[in-house]
Amino acid sequence: MKYGDEKLALICGTIVADEKRHEIAYTEIVGKLFELDPSDTVIAFAKMMRKKIAMPAHLMYDGQDEHLFDHFTGVASRLGVYTARD
Repeated sequence: MKYGDEKLALICGTIVADEKRHEIAYTEIVGKLFELDPSDTVIAFAKMMRKKIAMPAHLMYDGQDEHLFDHFTGVASRLGVYTARD
């Protein structure tokens, strides 16, 4: 929006709002699990973290660059377009 691209700002805003809803849902679900069964929740959480969580965007591929997502996130972060703060 800062540079006048209203459509892109709308798209990014939608993505950020969706990610925030995911964060809230996961936080509430895991919080309830810890409340009901802390021992098994820790075990399940540890298993999940060892397997690592892959975001679907990690599968981006243009047919040439095997590290397309890494390159995309590096550029986006340096430009301040979509950073960890978002």
